[in-house]
Amino acid sequence: MPTLPSTRHLLLTLLLTAAPACSQETEETSGSGGDSPWLEPKTVPAAPPVVAAKTTCVPLQSGEALWSVSPEGHAWVASTDSETLSVRVLDPFAPGDEFTGSFALGESQHLHAWSQTDATVVTTAGLWSLDNLDRIELTPPTEPSGVTSLCGDPSRDGMLLAGGALYELREDTWWAWEAKAGAADAPSRIVPFDGDCVGESNLSWLTADDGSLYSLTATTYAKTMQFEAGASSAATSGLLAVLESDRLLIGPAPWQPWIFDGATPTLMSASGGSVWLAAGSQLLRYDGETFNEIAHELDAPMTKIAVHASGAWISGETEICHVSTGPMLRIDGLRPYRRAKDTGYDFTVSSSDPDLVITASVDGKAVELTPDPDTQLLSGHLELSKVGWTELLLEAEGTTRAIPVKRLPTVERSWATDIEPIYLAHCANATCHGAPSSGLIDIASYGAWVDAANKINARAVIAGDMPPPPQADWGSEQTTIVAEWLEGGMLP
Repeated sequence: MPTLPSTRHLLLTLLLTAAPACSQETEETSGSGGDSPWLEPKTVPAAPPVVAAKTTCVPLQSGEALWSVSPEGHAWVASTDSETLSVRVLDPFAPGDEFTGSFALGESQHLHAWSQTDATVVTTAGLWSLDNLDRIELTPPTEPSGVTSLCGDPSRDGMLLAGGALYELREDTWWAWEAKAGAADAPSRIVPFDGDCVGESNLSWLTADDGSLYSLTATTYAKTMQFEAGASSAATSGLLAVLESDRLLIGPAPWQPWIFDGATPTLMSASGGSVWLAAGSQLLRYDGETFNEIAHELDAPMTKIAVHASGAWISGETEICHVSTGPMLRIDGLRPYRRAKDTGYDFTVSSSDPDLVITASVDGKAVELTPDPDTQLLSGHLELSKVGWTELLLEAEGTTRAIPVKRLPTVERSWATDIEPIYLAHCANATCHGAPSSGLIDIASYGAWVDAANKINARAVIAGDMPPPPQADWGSEQTTIVAEWLEGGMLP
């Protein structure tokens, strides 16, 4: 086998069936339905309660289409010929203001917007980053012409799907995860979280044209479910939504089926903890508990929907409209679902209503916001005191917005080197987790720790009450090691 670029990659190779260097294959798990519990179906009424909304519409020019919406709501409307990408960027915070640009990058295939002036573009000629509109050519892991989906920032931590293979950027090295799949069930789309790749459960989701659902962690890549061929999917804040021809499934554990009394939606997008759906001219929103119909002024059936945390862009054949049901909140300097080793971020907050009083907090503790008398922006600092996910919560008179961000460990932890010694020293005696007769969960092996990861995190890291008295306290060092292992990918 060729030499692998790092210890991390070697550990991955030992865990999974290895293809060539920097390449892994999927594991096969459950088929249709999997092991996740299913709840009794619920019904979405044909006419759910209507929520009033503010709508702002703009005509589409010849050849234009909605390509992407940034996490902060910037809509990139673009037309392309064989060599030039021409864009208009629409901002719901400043209706009527438009930014335009033209870029000779080659024939465009995919565009993902990060802000008004930042985006990732895949063309037949290459992979590009637009950084404040400066063109930066990136080195793709495969032929750009074969890319079918992307997420994240391919200059830092992105993923690309091409030819059924998933390419993931880790520590400046592209890894290829090969699916044990035929042409029909090879993954063809990454399900993003506000454009990024990984949600708070540390999972990435991918789908195939035949309805296969794949999950990806730092060490495993598995086909987990089988849905109807052609099913679409969207993800946000712990929700994974799958739209089949006659029902909506909200999961993944448990799966809640929803049956529609009216027309079944054909379009879906998700952000900010809500799933938005479109059926002809009807716009629906599911907030995790209930469905509402959102009033709008688009005078044609919807052909595309793309949402952000504070609203949605809906497009017809000749017009594009922004819809919001309340004041919008925007954050700059802190991108939702960002994963990095940074220990803190400076950010600014603004609102579509300048008279709103905005507050910020983390776990109920206030984060100070300082107003700028000239710009009306509020400045704050988010300090990440621990590894793992932290959620910054913005609130303003009934309007809320959560921004999850993850601090990655600065050291690499493995089961064999770091975790097993802690287990043997503190957990392996007969009155604890050392024998089946103890009645406690078995955590005597690497696989058992992976299976019990959520419980271990809840007790040992978050609650900090493991091991319980009269056992000796681990101390902060062991707790930190366990947290770093959990959040660093649970390497073997």
